[in-house]
Amino acid sequence: MLRWQLSHSKETEDDWVAKAAAKRGLGCPSFLSERPKLKHHLIFYWNAFWTLSTCRPIGMGEGPIPWTSVAQYVETYDLPDLDSMWSIIQNMDSVYIKERQKEANKHGERG
Repeated sequence: MLRWQLSHSKETEDDWVAKAAAKRGLGCPSFLSERPKLKHHLIFYWNAFWTLSTCRPIGMGEGPIPWTSVAQYVETYDLPDLDSMWSIIQNMDSVYIKERQKEANKHGERG
């Protein structure tokens, strides 16, 4: 889901592509119909990831989400398992960083 969203983020902001196609009487573009569905039990982690993404250091490029931010999130929301949360966020973050680096390399940016 994360990889798909990052690779199609420009086209899917506010689903303007689908709205424009519908307005013209055209079918939904194939890349939108191929959008992965986020399972209900994963919405919490999805939202946590995007909230925690605001904590990443920015320098010559985007850095990884710090462990301390995840630990503070777990403490704030009184979650039972820091290790699991860290593992999930870290895995999502590695996909995020790789995709963002690919995009930057495509455009000749540093990062």
